[in-house]
Amino acid sequence: MIRMFEAQSIPRVNFSAKRGFLSLLAGLLLLLTASTLFMGCAGKEVNEDDPASLMEDAEADIKSDHFQIAIDKLRMIKSRFPYSKQAATAQLRIGDVFFLQEAFGEAAVSYEAFRDLYPKHEKLGYALIRIGKSFESDIPDDPERDMSSANRAIEAYQEYLARFPGGAEKKDASESIKKIRGRLAAKELAIARFYLKQGDKKAASARLRRLQKLFPDSDQARLARETLATMDDTKPGDRVEGEVSQ
Repeated sequence: MIRMFEAQSIPRVNFSAKRGFLSLLAGLLLLLTASTLFMGCAGKEVNEDDPASLMEDAEADIKSDHFQIAIDKLRMIKSRFPYSKQAATAQLRIGDVFFLQEAFGEAAVSYEAFRDLYPKHEKLGYALIRIGKSFESDIPDDPERDMSSANRAIEAYQEYLARFPGGAEKKDASESIKKIRGRLAAKELAIARFYLKQGDKKAASARLRRLQKLFPDSDQARLARETLATMDDTKPGDRVEGEVSQ
């Protein structure tokens, strides 16, 4: 009986020891994560009660490409010190970190949050340009795909030009708008070409006229005018599929 009791007790002891070991391991991992977050790149301890100290260390993490750790610290600044001057900088830098990682959708959201939260901040112009660049970087190369990011980019650049008519980025913003409008015009041309291939001259004509109205100064508008003139001279039943080209 004694041997049987001892045999039955062994698994319980081992299970309890295993569970204790796992708990200890989890605690060590948590401690390691916390120590990593609050230790600087040079081993200097970070004062988590000081937003300036957290910001300084987050900047060091960004320079060292420790992006996720930097974002964690920047978010901590925002949540724990929402009325500090570092909170606004943290919001802006979160956008910068996402931009560096080419996560342009997340970058745009972060910059837009900065714009909405700090509409009179000295870095507002920078944020607006970055919103435009984020959306512009997300525009698909294929004009037949969704081009909503192109319109969002134009809106951001136009907002910059309206708020900062003499801003340092005025020329770049204007050139970006022109370039993006050309890509939107290319989409209209691609749709018109599709209708022509389907033999639907009426729908193609409507798209070409829309292109001329929306983007009168684009190269595509010139092609649209030439194609419309050819279509007007085409007799009913004549094929016109190959008349639109970029």
